[in-house]
Amino acid sequence: MLFECAAEGGAIIAGGTEEQITAMRDYARSLGAGFQIHDDILALLGDEKTTGKPVGNDIRNGKRTLIVLHALQNLGVEDSRRATLMAALGNADATLEQIRAATEVLQDCGSIDHARKLAREHAAQGKEHLEVLKPSAERDFLAAVIDYAVNRDI
Repeated sequence: MLFECAAEGGAIIAGGTEEQITAMRDYARSLGAGFQIHDDILALLGDEKTTGKPVGNDIRNGKRTLIVLHALQNLGVEDSRRATLMAALGNADATLEQIRAATEVLQDCGSIDHARKLAREHAAQGKEHLEVLKPSAERDFLAAVIDYAVNRDI
């Protein structure tokens, strides 16, 4: 919502048409969704020194991210990988080994790849919304921002 309000407000201040104002809001929604999905990936796979966040903390905190929900939806109740994930999910005392095992489950069952794909789809949708703007350095910059949001290391 923060991205949406900023983009919509900027379009209004710039005197944009209703179509441009709506497109900028939709661009920012795609930007925000892609950013958050990618942020969830970094929370699992990123370098703690680079991100400034303890890797695996979302698992310890029991956050039901898109990645976790995808895994839970695709891992059968009898699947031992589900038990591995559940042993760490929401377990504030989970060991680094348990966190790594849970992350491996999320990778093995395709949940991280699924999230990466969705983040990039949001980026592509966001760039489509920019088509209402005439070609310019500013439009190119906004396209680069959304690409960065879903491909950044930090």
